[in-house]
Amino acid sequence: MAIKHLFRPKWKHSDHRVREAAVPKLTDQVLLEKIAKYDSKESVQRAAAEQVTNQAVLADLAKAFDGGPVAVAVVRKLTDPALLAEIATSGFLEKVPSRYRHHNDVREAAAEKVTDQALLVEIIKNDITGFVRRAAFRKLTDPALLAEVAMTQLDDEVCWGGL
Repeated sequence: MAIKHLFRPKWKHSDHRVREAAVPKLTDQVLLEKIAKYDSKESVQRAAAEQVTNQAVLADLAKAFDGGPVAVAVVRKLTDPALLAEIATSGFLEKVPSRYRHHNDVREAAAEKVTDQALLVEIIKNDITGFVRRAAFRKLTDPALLAEVAMTQLDDEVCWGGL
């Protein structure tokens, strides 16, 4: 072991496995945000993102990442309905240019957390990806809206795949 590792915090260690093991012990939200954004290893970034509890920091992270495991981990911890709606609807062709869309896995994670029934119908009707639409369909509980979707949705895979 190098002498430099004796006096350096474990989250700054050169071995990413040591950094990853050290992250769950951290509580400083600003530090966790920096690690989530800037660490060179995705596994360390994801571990840091999973430790963040501050919703403002999670919102910043959600805006910093548009796809991948770190972004999914962030979205799964978000509780802000407006931000979840923004992410979940970023796959609408007419709404958002492709360079600004969140990746499918991130939109799916956001759709799984949406509770607004009307918004879920909009996702089902407008998202460009079937599995995001299915995630929204699985969350739909309003009988009238379920009937509307069943009558108007041309993509049978969404309705049957969501059951």
